[in-house]
Amino acid sequence: MDREFGGEKWLEWLDQKGVDYVVRVKINTIVDGRHAHQYSSTRNKKGGHPRHNVWGLDVFFSCKSISCKGRRDERLYVISNRFSGKELLELYQLRWGIELLFSHLKKRGFHLESTHMIEAKKLEKLFALVSLAFLFSFAWGCELRSTRKLTQALKRKSIFRQGLEDILRLLNNPHLEDKERHAFTDWLKSPSWPNIFVV
Repeated sequence: MDREFGGEKWLEWLDQKGVDYVVRVKINTIVDGRHAHQYSSTRNKKGGHPRHNVWGLDVFFSCKSISCKGRRDERLYVISNRFSGKELLELYQLRWGIELLFSHLKKRGFHLESTHMIEAKKLEKLFALVSLAFLFSFAWGCELRSTRKLTQALKRKSIFRQGLEDILRLLNNPHLEDKERHAFTDWLKSPSWPNIFVV
């Protein structure tokens, strides 16, 4: 979870329910009576991983420097009720994949945030359709990357974006050669789509 999802009552409730969590905390979070930013990197600490007091909770704490392109270096501060040390930091880094997925489902892809639907059943169906559309786009992008020669411009695009744009090109241009359409339909009809499991 990102920083805005922290909080004593929420994390305590997750712990009581047996839910393991990894959450980033703010720079001014008090860890054992000191601000988080007063701790140096914990990546190479030896001698086990002691638990710390954060918001009255008994948790593991890790921090390290992170580089941000075009910005000054920042530090990452993370707590967990179960994971510690290097594993804790690595698990939090997996969250970046979720951020990319959200950006593709929203402003960089399907504009999911623009829907005016509020009924739960309709939203559930919409989420299912958009999720499938993402999987097909990503998988077709993987197929294109592995079977076609790419220009430098295409290489700069994300796999998802490349797949989505090519599917839209095929659907919106009836004058295209059958050969191009058949490559896509043959891929759709294949008994398995190995590339989809990359997701």
